[in-house]
Amino acid sequence: MVSDTVIVKTARHSMGTRFEIVVCGDDEITLRTAAERALDEIEQVEEQLSIYIPDSDISDINARAANEPVKVEPQLFQLLKRAAELNAATWGAFDITVAPVMRALNAMASQDENPPDDEAMRLEDARQCIGMSKVILDDALGSVRFLDKGVMLDLGGIGKGYAIERAVAVLRDANIVSAFIHGGTSSIYALGSPPGQDAWLVGVTDAREPNQRIATLALRDKALSVSSIYGWKKAEKSKRCRHVIDPHTGMPSKGVLRAYAISSSPTDVDALSTAFLVLGVEGVREYCKQHPEVGALLMLDASKCEKCTIVAFGLDGIIKLNCAQCEYFVTEAMNR
Repeated sequence: MVSDTVIVKTARHSMGTRFEIVVCGDDEITLRTAAERALDEIEQVEEQLSIYIPDSDISDINARAANEPVKVEPQLFQLLKRAAELNAATWGAFDITVAPVMRALNAMASQDENPPDDEAMRLEDARQCIGMSKVILDDALGSVRFLDKGVMLDLGGIGKGYAIERAVAVLRDANIVSAFIHGGTSSIYALGSPPGQDAWLVGVTDAREPNQRIATLALRDKALSVSSIYGWKKAEKSKRCRHVIDPHTGMPSKGVLRAYAISSSPTDVDALSTAFLVLGVEGVREYCKQHPEVGALLMLDASKCEKCTIVAFGLDGIIKLNCAQCEYFVTEAMNR
């Protein structure tokens, strides 16, 4: 850092995680005010998107959209449209309608190893509710309508990225040119670069050995999102369970342990890192080929290896591998 640079760090709990912002500049009051306003923006997004807040916009949609069209606030409507576009672009791998299946799996996880038949039936019924084809977004009315009673939206797979995108806009409006913001370390935006440096550096750890750093990503005006297949534990047995659902099967995703997505949009990468867990190597290769502005890093579940096998696409000039660990890397450069 340049010696006379002012650095302000602030944080707040929102959306079930801790958001932190680092802003750099020459006036502490300006920096702190901008950072606090950015965190205020994140809280406003949570109040709109959370399915755990009864009077949120999403809760209202879920309560009424099966019976009538629900007019939606314009920015939220655009987010829903973007979620639909990402659903199509990822061949259905990212889907904001998987909530019923997640709830059914959560219920089953609290049961014994062999859940009762009615729980299994509820899971099957929930699988029938998955699909963006069951959600009608009316541009003329700016409204949302569900075609089936059991449909439910959950923007948990895109909400943190969207909140960060809104927060970055607040920082830009305040003429902040150097900042780093993250939500729970899994959703990140690097605005500009630290004073005197070319980029913000983000470490990548092994999915199986969290204390082992295996690579470094250099980010400048880039967003990064990380998704993992593991996220919650079975009640009595403390068993780690896979919490990312493959919308095609209605079952937990497998094969990729952790996925990183990098592009200029925090909203997009939040959705894409989830989708990449579902798509696997071949699907991600094809996606990055069709969208050269997106980079990806996958940690694969290599059963014959104690550590992860890594596959990277579109990260030339961004990723630096830890040479001491290269024996279990597989890197692939995209032919552009």
